[in-house]
Amino acid sequence: DWETTTFAFFLVRWVTHLCAPTFIFLMGVSAALRYRKKPDDMRMFLIKRGLWLILLELTWVSFSWSWDITQSNLGVLWSLGGAMLLLAPVIHLPPKWLAAAGGLLLVGLEMANVQIDGPFRILFQPASISVLGHRVGGAYVLLPWFGVALLGWGVAPWLVTASRAVIRRLGMVLLFGFAL
Repeated sequence: DWETTTFAFFLVRWVTHLCAPTFIFLMGVSAALRYRKKPDDMRMFLIKRGLWLILLELTWVSFSWSWDITQSNLGVLWSLGGAMLLLAPVIHLPPKWLAAAGGLLLVGLEMANVQIDGPFRILFQPASISVLGHRVGGAYVLLPWFGVALLGWGVAPWLVTASRAVIRRLGMVLLFGFAL
C-alpha cells in the first residue's frame, strides 16, 4: 500500500520476490546434481533434510519471530523442506517430465485459483489452521514452490551442458523481465 509504506520497505519486499524463487529453484538444481553423483541415498537424503528444515521452521524459527509457543509460522524453510519431501518420490522420473510438471503446477495453480477449506488449505494458499489447539500460519504455499523445485531439477542437466555465455544471457533476460 503506497499510502503507508516507504520506498525502502518496498525495495526490500521486492528483492525477496527474486530471492525466494531463486533459492528454491537452485535447491532443485543442486539436488539433481547431487543425484548424479550419489543416486543411491538421494531419496532418504531429501526426506531427512526436508523433515529437518520443517522441524526447524516449526520450532526455532517460529519462536524466534514471535516469542509465542502457541503458534508456528510456515515460511521459507517450510517451503524448502516440503518441496524436498515432495521431490523424493519422483527423482527417478525423466528430468524433462519434472520440468514440465513444475511448469504445469505453477501455471495451472495460478489459472485454477484453487479455493480449499480445511487443513489442506495451506498447500494451495496462505492460510492459518489449528492443529490440536496450536495455530499454524502458512505464509509460503507449498505446491507452487514444489513446482519451482521441479523446474530446477528438470533444467539441471541442461545447465550442466550450457555454455557460460548462454547462461549469462539467459540470466540477464530473466533479471530484466523481473525488473519490469
